[in-house]
Amino acid sequence: MSTQSQFFTPTNIIQNAPESSALILFRGTSFPIQTASDLYHITGTGGPGPYMTDVQTQTTQLVFTGFNITNVPSSLSGVQMNLDIVRNGRVCDGDIYLTYNGSIIGQNQSNYDEDVENHLLNFNKNVYGGDNNFWGATLTPDILQDSSFGIVIRLRSHPQYPHRTGAMINNVRLSYYS
Repeated sequence: MSTQSQFFTPTNIIQNAPESSALILFRGTSFPIQTASDLYHITGTGGPGPYMTDVQTQTTQLVFTGFNITNVPSSLSGVQMNLDIVRNGRVCDGDIYLTYNGSIIGQNQSNYDEDVENHLLNFNKNVYGGDNNFWGATLTPDILQDSSFGIVIRLRSHPQYPHRTGAMINNVRLSYYS
């Protein structure tokens, strides 16, 4: 049976330079962190039905590092991130990745389920990874203990239905299983 470590919080939060001028910025680099404007659908771009659009806005990437994780045993069995977020309206995950040495590693952990009518069922997901989950990355105790190890988060507007709303990230916490 695996044991979960204590939770670690980041000491460094940066906002990556936008790859596009259309990306929504965040205000500040300390908790709580709010989107500087609403995430929305771009009107008049078409879409699958009346009033629907197929172009969504998304945020820049926020990078959380400096978790000061210590004493990671060699029997590492997974990594978990808890996200304390206020997802006003229908704000969804865009990117939820691990990062190491300034590069994204592993697989995107953003996840939401839709019903047959494209309604989001669990867009308020707040726990990612867990025991026996390495996020598709090769992780070692040395990587977890490195100050460059962390999380990359990007948010986006709802994949089907228009809205105008922002989000606020209250906290990001990491733990490991061994």
